[in-house]
Amino acid sequence: MMQLQDNPGLRTFSVEAMHTTFTLRLDCADEKRAQEAASACFNQLDAIEAHISRFRIDSDITRINLLEKGKSLLVSETTHACLLQAFEAQAMTAGLFDVTLGALTWPDGHGDDGARASDAGQLEVDPTRPLVGCVEPGRQIDLGGIGKGFALDQLSRTLTSYQIDSALLCAGASSILALGPHGWPITLSGDEENVPFELKARALSASGIGIQGAHVVHPDSPSEEPIYSFKRVWLAASNAALADAGATACLLMSDDEIEAFADTYQNEMTIYAEDIDSTEARRV
Repeated sequence: MMQLQDNPGLRTFSVEAMHTTFTLRLDCADEKRAQEAASACFNQLDAIEAHISRFRIDSDITRINLLEKGKSLLVSETTHACLLQAFEAQAMTAGLFDVTLGALTWPDGHGDDGARASDAGQLEVDPTRPLVGCVEPGRQIDLGGIGKGFALDQLSRTLTSYQIDSALLCAGASSILALGPHGWPITLSGDEENVPFELKARALSASGIGIQGAHVVHPDSPSEEPIYSFKRVWLAASNAALADAGATACLLMSDDEIEAFADTYQNEMTIYAEDIDSTEARRV
């Protein structure tokens, strides 16, 4: 969905995590410092995945999904921060981005505890401390729509601590974060038409139905297959978590809704979309 014009002068490091390939392209003359920074980032990535992956039996997310009514759980600061960003994105998108409906998109329609997926139930996240409570069971958290972007944001802070201020961080071909004063040439790849894009000190995320099909659940009708207005959406924002969540939500919007959303956040986001009956990406 996005193609990079690579720079052979960069120091490049890659690792498999979160069911994709994370790649760091570091603009750093000091090879040893670049290697140390990449190693620190990949260790941090392992820790993040261990906390927020629903596929880890001992992760915070798995334990939250197993909570019984009235029970609460202390989670890591990492999980707490990611959940707070997810709920912030939910508010910004009028509920279209909802990580608590995750199980409805899983292949067998069941949660981690074997229970049938449900749009009922309620979870509470304490905004002041890392505590999550189950008010009513039924909700299953899946941070797949924001987790990779959240991880890129965290890695960027680690790179800064190593005095690496210019870099391009990628989680697969759908989540990219550019650091530093330089613009990075990127191509937004549609079915037939491509759009050149320069990413500078921002994040860019793509969401579409070409590979995964109807994988994003609409919160107003979670048991029905959604009717999409767009094949693909690309969204650039100040941070990768917001870009990931925003692109996911925009995929569920109508033409009028995405226009209104783009107008509301015109100073914070840049949105391109490829209509369901078109081969050309357009700026919203």
